[in-house]
Amino acid sequence: DAPVEAEHLRGMALFREHRDGEAREVFRALVVRTNEPRALARLAATEAALGEWVDAESHLRAALAAAGDPWVRANRTGADGGLEGDLRRYASHVGRVEVRCETPGAEVWVGGARVATLPMTEALRVAAGSVTFEVRAPGHVTELRHEEVPGGADSLVRVSVALTPSRTEAPPVVAPRVVREPPVVTP
Repeated sequence: DAPVEAEHLRGMALFREHRDGEAREVFRALVVRTNEPRALARLAATEAALGEWVDAESHLRAALAAAGDPWVRANRTGADGGLEGDLRRYASHVGRVEVRCETPGAEVWVGGARVATLPMTEALRVAAGSVTFEVRAPGHVTELRHEEVPGGADSLVRVSVALTPSRTEAPPVVAPRVVREPPVVTP
């Protein structure tokens, strides 16, 4: 498909010019349009160049899962490590965090977005380094945590959070006001 090839060439030219954000958008559109493993792998490369390690790793894993694709087979390995070498490099920048909390319905928020409802079914994949997250639940004080998360396939940080119930202020007590009716005077 000539238009698809032209878009791949345009995206690669932008990438070579270090216009990574623009290249990412070209490959993102190609993924939506074609769902090609090659578009996914190239999208991953632009995300890695932008430091978006979690997305880069996820998209490259998805591309490599298409093991029968001719482009993937041709680029899986190579003198520079190929796609598998890229995956190892991306994964070294990704860590995992597992959050535990006894409060039913508690949610984990990272960067202003809800990323999990507890209990978690799997650990969160996050960019390695200092990670700030919140644990929220209705009727409880939000718990803010900062954790150092190492990168690499074997990294896992386990965090237990005990939420404190919110102190609800009792409404002020208002004494009833007694109103006396004036006496009825009849002429």
